[in-house]
Amino acid sequence: MVLNMEREMRKQRPFKTLQAFTILLVALMLYPSSANAYPEQEYYEEFLAAYGELLEQHIIPNDRKEDVFLTSVNYVRWSVDPLHRHAMVQLQQIKDPYSIPPVEQMAFWINVYNYLTVDLIVQAREKESIRNLDGIVRNVWQIKKWELFGKTYTLDEIEHKILRPMNEPRVHYAINCASLSCPDLRDTPYRGRGLFTQLEEQETKFIADPTKGVYVEFDATGKVVEVKVSQIFKWYKRDFTGKHSIQALLKKHKQIMIKGNPKYIKYNWKLNGDW
Repeated sequence: MVLNMEREMRKQRPFKTLQAFTILLVALMLYPSSANAYPEQEYYEEFLAAYGELLEQHIIPNDRKEDVFLTSVNYVRWSVDPLHRHAMVQLQQIKDPYSIPPVEQMAFWINVYNYLTVDLIVQAREKESIRNLDGIVRNVWQIKKWELFGKTYTLDEIEHKILRPMNEPRVHYAINCASLSCPDLRDTPYRGRGLFTQLEEQETKFIADPTKGVYVEFDATGKVVEVKVSQIFKWYKRDFTGKHSIQALLKKHKQIMIKGNPKYIKYNWKLNGDW
């Protein structure tokens, strides 16, 4: 009986091998490799490599300007670094941004937003404040346009029509507006698979900063006498709800409870770097 079973199994092996090969062939036809499925991923990776090098070389951590702690930008060196142009060329090679893998989409648009913000300052050679580039009716984020991915984009469109609808409030800690009171640029680009860890780190860092994130004053007995928070929490109040509300964040990061709305830290629009 055992011999009969072995003979039967030997008869089936060629069929099973052929069957497995057929399944593999069909799978390769239906689900091509990531390189073929996302042909423009190569351009994005080249962009990230150039942008990451720019961040590493030209941002200055642990800086302080006008009593604000920040990671500042050396715009002089950034503006003359050929990697800036190379990064733009790679970005312009991408014809369909949604050909980038879904897991990278949020990180992709955060990186694009931050890079274009630096490009805006570099092109305008603005040395004092991004708000100097405002128009009479529209602000700078609505005015400046880039030809990318087969259409025209503004920073306002990227933030309000692409990033905010993704319903992740912590993107506000990641995008940078080239100003002292903005959440800092990271020294590395954002990446899809580690994005939520990066966003959590940005949240922690921003709220820990009393000069632009959250300021708490205690009296001699340890009682809270004043709380001030970034105006970002006022401007985007609709986004910061539930576990992301300022009350929840104060409890999480500062171990304090407040009722109602806190006061707000004056926003400093001076440029986050030097020329």
